[in-house]
Amino acid sequence: MSLPSGDRGVRVALADGSAVAWEPGQKIAWTPADNFDIAKENLLRQVSTNGKVEPIQEFQAHAAAPGVVAKLYVEVGDQVKPGTLLVKMADSQVQQQIAESRLEIEQARLLCHHTSHVIDTQGNKAARHLVAMAKVAVPRAATQVIDRAIQIHGGAGVTDVTPLAAMYAWHRAMRLFDGPDEVHVRAIARAELNRTPDLEPR
Repeated sequence: MSLPSGDRGVRVALADGSAVAWEPGQKIAWTPADNFDIAKENLLRQVSTNGKVEPIQEFQAHAAAPGVVAKLYVEVGDQVKPGTLLVKMADSQVQQQIAESRLEIEQARLLCHHTSHVIDTQGNKAARHLVAMAKVAVPRAATQVIDRAIQIHGGAGVTDVTPLAAMYAWHRAMRLFDGPDEVHVRAIARAELNRTPDLEPR
């Protein structure tokens, strides 16, 4: 139901005691009214129109990282405030990826320590195949660890919100700085094939 409101638009009376001022081509502006009684005989016309109601503010809640929800703290339709804890994510998958990363980091670290020991005790020539191993294994481990971190952080992992994307690009490039992996892998294979067998063939 509506009443004429000059030449600019109409004012619509609502059942909850509020009024809506509408002008063609403009969004609806809500205007509170303490008393807005309209007698039936004062109605001049009825207006029907299509439209949609849009919220003043709209928020989207999503997990910062993919995973399984362990516990839900709110229900559909609950009113929440900024900072309210909505869900608790299961951390079993994240713990597994952390463990895998620590294993690869320690393996690469021990390979570097062993290579340094051979260089100090036997010289560079004796450690050349170990150096080639380190040049392959360390950048691979670094990129795998960073890739897991990116996956845990979801979309944020490939943006400037975290340094992970830049770290991945740099460590991936390290696999080319001192020769591509294929060159070092061939050197490792040649050294392995020229080794004296630990067990005599039968």
